[in-house]
Amino acid sequence: MYVEDRVSIESFIFGKYDPALVHEVLRQQAAHEAAAAAKENQDRITSNFQKVFDHLGAMEARLMAMHNWQVEMSSTMPKPSQGDSSAATTTTSTAFLPRSSMTRPTPYALADESLMFLSGVQEE
Repeated sequence: MYVEDRVSIESFIFGKYDPALVHEVLRQQAAHEAAAAAKENQDRITSNFQKVFDHLGAMEARLMAMHNWQVEMSSTMPKPSQGDSSAATTTTSTAFLPRSSMTRPTPYALADESLMFLSGVQEE
């Protein structure tokens, strides 16, 4: 039924209008649809890149905050020459970091890692 209706509609249009004009309209319509699809694809790519850049900006801010914190901690640590020579005064700046950040080479922590310290279980 649909095919017959479409054929009758197309034959009516092609009979009423110049076939060259109809083909030009169809070509322009196809070009418009292709341009719209390309723009939609470009918008999607732009959106994805924006998410990546936002994530990188947030990560940079966190890394800078961590660096500033480490610099602050290392500058406030007592020096071995300032006071007694006990082992506590010879610690490095990594003593202030959680153990998992010293052993894991990646900056990402597991979501359940924070729960380990609440339950009393610590990484060895």
